[in-house]
Amino acid sequence: MEKACFSERKDWVGTPGAFALGWGLPGLGLVAAMFLDSSAKAILWPAALVWMGIACLANAARCRRMHCHFTGPFFLLMALLSLLHGYEIVRLGPQGWTWIGLTAGGGGAVLWWVSEHVWGKFAGWGSNETLACGTDNQVDRKEVQNDGK
Repeated sequence: MEKACFSERKDWVGTPGAFALGWGLPGLGLVAAMFLDSSAKAILWPAALVWMGIACLANAARCRRMHCHFTGPFFLLMALLSLLHGYEIVRLGPQGWTWIGLTAGGGGAVLWWVSEHVWGKFAGWGSNETLACGTDNQVDRKEVQNDGK
């Protein structure tokens, strides 16, 4: 069995139980709350999005998972927007919850895909341990490209 690099071993996204707790449960809560009234959404959606945002930021700090550096703040901003919409401070119209849901889900997916395809799976900012992660790391890809010239 191949030895996993330091970042991969600490990654909650790659661990089924941690993924379920950090993002699966709040994600299910968001979906379930879609069928509730606006006052329930005003409480449940911000809570679930804050939970997911904090899980992302904690995972970014824990293992430097690239997309978590972007999705964490994004989910926290979506939590704020859902709170403001839920309490009618910001009026997004009759389809506001739909727009927030589509933006949170679609935006999170786009941030994940783009960030990891552009910069790699784990950030290599000032850490020797991430340099040994293999070709999923942007630093390694640059080193391989430079060695091939």
